Amino acid sequence: MICSLQKQQKLLNNIDSQKKKYFHKKQKLEDHSTDCSNSSSASSSPQLLKADSNQSLPQAKRKLIRKPQKFVLKNKIIAEGHRGAGIHMVENTLPCFRRGIEIGLNSVELDVWLTSDKQIVVVHGKDDDTIQLDDGSFKKINEMSFQEITEKYTIKGEKCPLLRDVLFTCKDKVHVNIEIKGRENEMCENVLNLVIECGMIGQVHFSSFLHYHQPLLIQALESHNLPTNSIQFGYLIWEHKDFQTFDQINFKGNILAFPCNFVYDEFALPYIFKAQERGMRLSTYFDFDVIENFNIYKRLYDIGVDCIITNQPQLLVNFLKKFQKQN
Repeated sequence: MICSLQKQQKLLNNIDSQKKKYFHKKQKLEDHSTDCSNSSSASSSPQLLKADSNQSLPQAKRKLIRKPQKFVLKNKIIAEGHRGAGIHMVENTLPCFRRGIEIGLNSVELDVWLTSDKQIVVVHGKDDDTIQLDDGSFKKINEMSFQEITEKYTIKGEKCPLLRDVLFTCKDKVHVNIEIKGRENEMCENVLNLVIECGMIGQVHFSSFLHYHQPLLIQALESHNLPTNSIQFGYLIWEHKDFQTFDQINFKGNILAFPCNFVYDEFALPYIFKAQERGMRLSTYFDFDVIENFNIYKRLYDIGVDCIITNQPQLLVNFLKKFQKQN
């Protein structure tokens, strides 16, 4: 869904006031794990006043409260679970992916690395490519075998799975966004081999903050005599400096994925609109410290976002059920 120039300008107006009103961060997501509308502070809640609350207001003020226009989603938005099912289960574990399917997500996102014995493991890891083992020490993922990871690493009591097991869990049930975390050049080739083995071409796409993986994906597809558009690539953006190589992106048919706060960012929005005009799909992701709410979802829709990667999948699914245009 391409955003018109007139609508782009409207969205760029009053960014600061919109951000202050609807974009909130929190210390612990658990405090808002189901619905941010339960906030006790009127100043921090984006929800409209209840109709019966008008009775206690002076007549002049009651006239200022207008009935909101009906909001309808005319275009489909993909609901994608961050690391499986967001806050609902332990991230990047088989129970978490099963929960995402049960909730009714269209897609799930996961993170993959290559182990020392060339197994593709699903785990988020840290910025320095390590995981913290159960004994408190840190070790690089690519320096450990999968067996060593299984023996020495758990996350809240759960073991991290192999990508193979996650793909078979999701097959014919939900789309899978495979984020390439490992830096090895053979990552895309190895992951593609597994996707082909599982018979899931057309049910996955790749993504990465390491944009050099995109041409490596193209090479891997060509080596299998597959069309280069068989699997889309998501260019993940984290901060303003990531736009420095913007013109080097392979736009058409691929995905631009950016943090949700960029929808209130006058520097980032022109790049987002430009990517959209050049044929990219738009995807946005939420950090775990951001309170999700219907008003942010509505702004994402207005901008033309195709996919929302959520940490509160039940809230997003409820939003889509409530406002999706009935056929």
